[in-house]
Amino acid sequence: MLVSLVTAATTGIGVIAVAALAQSSAPLAIGGMAVVVPAAAATFCAFRWPPRYSLRASYRGVDVELYCGNDESTIRKVARALIRAREMSGKVAAG
Repeated sequence: MLVSLVTAATTGIGVIAVAALAQSSAPLAIGGMAVVVPAAAATFCAFRWPPRYSLRASYRGVDVELYCGNDESTIRKVARALIRAREMSGKVAAG
């Protein structure tokens, strides 16, 4: 999302410079679309495909994925539960 927004902003700055040099409003209208479309696409993609969070560990030298999901609060709850389980079993969780 950030890449699309930065691209849109730099495109907008370039179009404003071209419009100022050309002394016409047509490049400004086209540039407006060049800014709005990528920004709208980035916003849509951010809500449509949220980031994936995963909880990973090392088990006998092999990296394993314990839990994966889109909800950050659920990942935090699972992580806290794992830490509590390790503490209850007598093993201290390494930070």
